Amino acid sequence: MTTSGESESKPRRYMTLREVADELGLKSPGSVRNKIYEGQLVGVNVATLGKSQLRVTRASFEAYCERIEAEAAQRFGGSAA
Repeated sequence: MTTSGESESKPRRYMTLREVADELGLKSPGSVRNKIYEGQLVGVNVATLGKSQLRVTRASFEAYCERIEAEAAQRFGGSAA
């Protein structure tokens, strides 16, 4: 739900593991969870009680994408974009 003055196209601050997996073309949110535990992505627990509800910060996701694109450009030459 948006409030007055808030853009519907504004990206949310936190992404679900499924959203990140879909963006990266990964089959499973578990792959994203592994990247969080490996320190490649920043995950936050948004649950108040009970089972963990991990989300990835959008800033972390954007930084990760930039990092892997730069690594690909360096490894394969030229621009990865």
